[in-house]
Amino acid sequence: MKVYLITDTHFNHEKIKEYCNRPDNYEELLWKGLESLPADCLLIHLGDVCFGKDQEVHDRIKKLPYQKILVRGNHDKKSDSGIYLTVGM
Repeated sequence: MKVYLITDTHFNHEKIKEYCNRPDNYEELLWKGLESLPADCLLIHLGDVCFGKDQEVHDRIKKLPYQKILVRGNHDKKSDSGIYLTVGM
């Protein structure tokens, strides 16, 4: 099994483009990458998944066919969707 690691996607955070010099289509690129991972992999997301419209993002993540571990980041504290592993928070 291959393990993929990602962090700080900040879906739905309009200012992140400016703050981190991300391209206008950064979310599209991230989703395309996530959707291309093999079904028998494990994705570990190290926090700050999204910054608004949490349920919409979480629903889309849940539909991805592989195993996922999402660590709650400082921008994920407000979410209670049940998809996070809470580590030290």
